Parts: sequence; C-alpha cells; structure tokens
Amino acid sequence: MSRKSTYLTTSASLILAMFATVTNAALDTDIKVAIEEPFAEFPATGISSIRGWAVGPDGIAKVELYINGVYKKDLPFPGTRGDVYSNLHGQYPTYPDLGMSGFATAQNFNLLDDGQNTITVRAISRNNVDYNEASVTFTVDSFHFNWSGNENALALGAASFSAVGNDLRVQNAYVDNQPYDLTFRWSRGSQAPELYAIDTASSSSALRVAGTWDMFSEMDASDCGSGKEAARQEMIFTQSGNTVNFDGEVTGALVGSRLTLTENYSDGGDALVMNWVFDFNNDATFLQGAGSWIWTSNGATCEGSTSLLGRRIQ
Repeated sequence: MSRKSTYLTTSASLILAMFATVTNAALDTDIKVAIEEPFAEFPATGISSIRGWAVGPDGIAKVELYINGVYKKDLPFPGTRGDVYSNLHGQYPTYPDLGMSGFATAQNFNLLDDGQNTITVRAISRNNVDYNEASVTFTVDSFHFNWSGNENALALGAASFSAVGNDLRVQNAYVDNQPYDLTFRWSRGSQAPELYAIDTASSSSALRVAGTWDMFSEMDASDCGSGKEAARQEMIFTQSGNTVNFDGEVTGALVGSRLTLTENYSDGGDALVMNWVFDFNNDATFLQGAGSWIWTSNGATCEGSTSLLGRRIQ
C-alpha cells in the first residue's frame, strides 16, 4: 500500500471514530452539573461571571459553554472547589476530583440582546462519551453602551434616592452622560446588594440644579458706551421639577441639561429685557451661561451680552 493510501486510510479511520463518538454520546444523569451564576431570578448586566461546578463517576474531561443554543467555547476547568467536596463527598464518595470541579469565565452581558437569554453548560465525562448539562434562562438588562472606559461614568449629583420595600431606588442617575433610574436589590447568589433593574429615566425626572452657585460673569456693554466689565457673585437657583427660579427673580424651564429663561426689568423710563441660556454638566456641578439683552432708557436703546461660568458650592 502506498504512503498516500495509508494516510487516507488512517484519516478515514479517525473521522469514523470521531463520528462514532458523537453517535454514541449518551446523557448520563450520574454526572452532576450546577450553574451558580448568572441567576435566573436576577438580571445580568455589564461584565460578570459564568460559574459553577461539574462532577461525575469517571471524572470530567471538559466543560462546554453554549449561549442561546450556540457553542461558544470550552470553559476554564478544573478549578478548586473545596465547598463542593465538603458538600458532596459523603453522597458521592467514589467520584474523583470533587474538590477540583469548578468552572468560571468572565462574560460581557452587554453584548447579548436585552431580554431573555439562555446559557447551557455541558460537562463531558473522561470517557468522552457520557455527558450531562444544565441550563439557566435569565434576563439581560443593559445600558446604552457595550463598554465604557470612563472612570467617572456614574454621576449622582442630579440623583434622588428612595427605599421601595427592600429595594434601593436611584432616580436620574447619569451613566456615561445618559439618565437612568436604577434599582438595587439584595442578591442571594452574591450575598451583596446588586444592580437589579435599569430603566431609562422617566420624563418627570429633572436634573437637580437647585443650590447656591459661585458665578463669574463678563458683560459686554460696548454698544452702550460702557465697554466690558467682569464680576463675581453668588446666585441661588430654586427648583420645582423642571421649573427653575434664578436668583429669586426670574423663572425658566429646564429641558434636559439646558435652562432657558427671560428676564424683564423696568423702573420708570428704564427697561431691560434679557434672554438667558444655561447649560449644566451631567451632575449639575458646573454651568456655562450666555445672555443677550436690550437696554432702553429715556427712549434710547442699546444692546449687549453677558457670559457666565458657574460652580455649585452647596
């Protein structure tokens, strides 16, 4: 037989053996598989873990991961699990490597579609024939991004906090410059409070700008013959929802992070009409403002502008 014929015969034998293994694969309920994370009762978000353990009468050769029915990879295995040994060695005294039965991997759940997803873990025996598997269906709830490198992505300066039953509710929290309502709940699996629900902030959630502001202003009154003038003063914003009062005199409307208002002043023959626009950062600790105005006095009119920079000090 030629070398080529021998190679082809050997290759065919390997392929047939592979298919025979697949054909003879048998579900073996003596193999025990547990998925500990993610949790069916707890939404998954961000980067977290897929973890659990697998044991069998002949030992476990490998553990495969499937997401929504599609094979993804072999999971890192085995890992030390002294707790599994302590819990199972009395029930399964002949099972090998109970203390080296863990599997775990990191998973970016933001890459999955929001809503229900299913993870299946298949443990294959060392005889490469028998297997068993476990599945968990869970909910993915994610932000508007897959990954953020912003160390200050969470801003709570505009947020309000409340207790709803045993949940902690954070309304109008800005995450990577987008407003959300967040719910935190005790997680049985992790034994710590965890993010339970992510909702787009309701339209009634207004950025909180109320407080005392340290303002730097520059007024350009060149048209009135006065040139430019700089000043610094404290001003107070009060607020009810999206309605904001500026320095106790002028009321405007807050839409998102922009406040617009019009100021009217008159005294005898003098009158001032000023249109303001204030833009706040996402946690309402800084603002940049601009105003254009018209001054009328004894029938004469001139126009000017004022720019503002502000920092909330309380």
